[in-house]
Amino acid sequence: MQVIYIMGVFMFVFSIVMGLTTTLTRSAMQNKLDSIAQVESMFLDIERGTNNGILANQADLRYLHNHFRNGVSNEFSQNATTRAARDGFNAALLDYVNWSEDQLRTDPWGTPMRVYYSTSYRFLDAGVQAPITTFAYISAGPNKGFEASSTLATVNTNNITAMEVSAGSDDILYVFSTYDAMARTWNILTKAVDGVIGLIQTDYSDQYAEFLPQIETYNAGRFAADPTFGFDNASLNEWLTAPSLTGLAGYPTLPDGTAGVAAVGGSVYFNGAPLFNITPPANVVTINRTNAFTAQVGINLSAAGAPALIGWNINYMRTIDGRSIVSN
Repeated sequence: MQVIYIMGVFMFVFSIVMGLTTTLTRSAMQNKLDSIAQVESMFLDIERGTNNGILANQADLRYLHNHFRNGVSNEFSQNATTRAARDGFNAALLDYVNWSEDQLRTDPWGTPMRVYYSTSYRFLDAGVQAPITTFAYISAGPNKGFEASSTLATVNTNNITAMEVSAGSDDILYVFSTYDAMARTWNILTKAVDGVIGLIQTDYSDQYAEFLPQIETYNAGRFAADPTFGFDNASLNEWLTAPSLTGLAGYPTLPDGTAGVAAVGGSVYFNGAPLFNITPPANVVTINRTNAFTAQVGINLSAAGAPALIGWNINYMRTIDGRSIVSN
C-alpha cells in the first residue's frame, strides 16, 4: 500500500514537472517566433519609412538622398564614420516608424543589426538617371551569429540584390531599394513641368487675345496692300516677327529663365504649397526662350556640374511654340 502511495506521489510530481517543462519550452519557442516576427515587421517598416517617409513629398532634388550619395557603398557600424551615417539615418527614420532607436540598432537577441547599402545610377525615363540606393538589413537571429551568406566581401548594388539566406541559417534578411520612391518623385516633377507648360500656354493665349486688335489692324493693312496675303500660319510667322508689332506694349511674350518660371510656377502646387516657393528654392524647372515665340521648358541637371544635386542626371526639355498656341 505504501509503495502504491509513493508511486502515486511520484507520478503526480512527474506530471507537474513535465507540464512546467512543456510550458516553458512552448513559451521559449513562442518568444523566439515573436522575436523573429518583430524583426521582420521592423524591416518592413524601415522600407516604408525610407520610401514613403524620408523620400516622399519631396520635390527639391537637392534634398533627395542626402544620406546616401552616389557611389557610396558601405556597411553601417563598420567604423565611426558609418556608425554616424547609421545614427543620422535612424534619427530621420524615427519620424516615420514605431520603433525606438535602440530597436533600429540592435535585434531582440542583443546583436547589432548589419546594414549594407549601395547607390548606383538607374534610368527612370529617357535622359533621366537617378541615384537609387539598395539596402540589405540583416539580423543574426537567435543564434547571435552571422552566417557566411550574410557577409559581403564586396559591397555593391548587384551583390546586395543577389543576397539570400543559406539553407539552415536563422539569419533574417530583408532587401529593398529606393527605386519606386525616386520614380514617384520623377513623376511629380514631370507633372510640375506639365503644369508650368499649361500655365504658360494659358498666359500666352490670354496675351494674344488682348493684343488681337493690333494684330487685326496689322493684318487688314497687309491685306489692303496685298490681296494675296493669307490669314494662316504664314501670316502668324510674319506678325510674330514684325518690328511694327513686336515693339508695341502688350505684345505676347513667353517667359524666360528661372524668374520666368517662378512667375508662372507660383500657381503650381505640390502638397498644398507653391512648388517654386520651396525653401531653399528648387530652381528645378527652367525656361530657355530661344526667340519671341519659342521656348524650352524642362529640367536639365548634371551631377558632375552640380554635386549638391546628389547624383541626378536629367535632360528633359519640352518645346513651347507660340504659333501652335494661337493657331488652335
